[in-house]
Amino acid sequence: MANASASSPINPHFFQPLLPGFQSHLNIPMTFYSKHIKGTTNEGNANAVVKLRSDASDLTWEVKMDGRRLTQGWQQFTTSHDLRVGDIVIFRHDGDLLFHVTTFGPSCCEIQYDDDVFQIYPLIQIQIQIQR
Repeated sequence: MANASASSPINPHFFQPLLPGFQSHLNIPMTFYSKHIKGTTNEGNANAVVKLRSDASDLTWEVKMDGRRLTQGWQQFTTSHDLRVGDIVIFRHDGDLLFHVTTFGPSCCEIQYDDDVFQIYPLIQIQIQIQR
C-alpha cells in the first residue's frame, strides 16, 4: 500500500468553515497552497485569478488571488450562493487555478438551491470579472 502522505491526489481538496468576516476574503490553507498552487504559472502574478464553479450554477466566478487570499470577486460568489457564517465550503482543485466549490450548511448537508436562483445573474458575470 502506498504511503498516503507521499501521494498527491489528481484533484486535491480543502475545506473552510465560514467564520465572521468571511465575505471580504478567504484564505487558502498554507499547506494546500504550498503543495498545489505555489510555483504555478499564474500564482506569482499580481493579477492572478482563480475560477470558481459550483453545481448550483453554470456560471464561473473569477476571483482575484493575492498570495493565498481570495479577494476581489469572492464577495459576489458568497452573495450569489447565499453563504452564511457556519457554512462549510469544500474546494476541489481541477488544475490551472480552477476550483469546483461544494457548499454545506450548518446541518452538515449540502446546500440545495432552487433551479432558477441563478437565472437572474447572467449579466452579473460580466460585472464580477476582474478588470485587467
